Amino acid sequence: MGSLLFHINTIVLPYETISRYESSNSFFKVNTGRANTLVQFLLCLGTALARHSKTQLELDTETNTTTPKMLEKLPLEAHASKIYTRNIFLEVEKEIYREMRHCYITSSLEKDGIKKFNIADTNIRFKVVNNYVVEFNTHDTIVSCSCMGFTHVVYLCKHAFCVFRYNEVELIPEKYLHVQWMRNVLPDRVHDVANRYSAEEDEESVLRRNMFELLTDCVDRLSHKLDCLNALYAQLKDIKDKVFKEFPAEPPCNSKHSIISELVG
Repeated sequence: MGSLLFHINTIVLPYETISRYESSNSFFKVNTGRANTLVQFLLCLGTALARHSKTQLELDTETNTTTPKMLEKLPLEAHASKIYTRNIFLEVEKEIYREMRHCYITSSLEKDGIKKFNIADTNIRFKVVNNYVVEFNTHDTIVSCSCMGFTHVVYLCKHAFCVFRYNEVELIPEKYLHVQWMRNVLPDRVHDVANRYSAEEDEESVLRRNMFELLTDCVDRLSHKLDCLNALYAQLKDIKDKVFKEFPAEPPCNSKHSIISELVG
């Protein structure tokens, strides 16, 4: 196995896949050339996936336990903060901010429930640099912009937000919420202890893990809220005192002899 070479560089790659190939090298932080064995590649893959999982967990925790600062404090902005991941929300927030500062409607026309708006786009000196056409269906809130921004980045552009604000649309329509940008897009089991460490799956072990996860979720949600954390601590202490009073002695399975016997069989 150690002598088996991973000849990924001998594969003829189409031009459009070269950037993806280079991105993969960067992700694994290894040049997957003739000098790398399959074992080395798999070791690098495991390290890269572990690093990626750690980063993903940190970002999810930040998104779920902190509230971003609102630049404009608009209903659309507040809705975006609740549904998007933090990084995507910051990009959407930029579009809303630019819409407020650099976009305005120059003319509009309505026919059969379809509104057509001409949007002027200005630079930092508020000089018009471009014009776009946005169509808005008042019946089903379908919006399309000539800039094709949603097609490129899969979240709405500033011109669409300008039309939404003008028509008092306070929630981003569900049809424009791409699943890859949403919170909790990954199922909880991805970060579950059982998946990461091959934990036992008996009923008691699963219940214990679920209890620890519930407690962790509560502590994370109350981050930087000292009064609430103190209240939660007092409640947990009351529960502990009640349990220790009802069960004053440890069960036999917790004795050193039982633990050693279980480990060595």
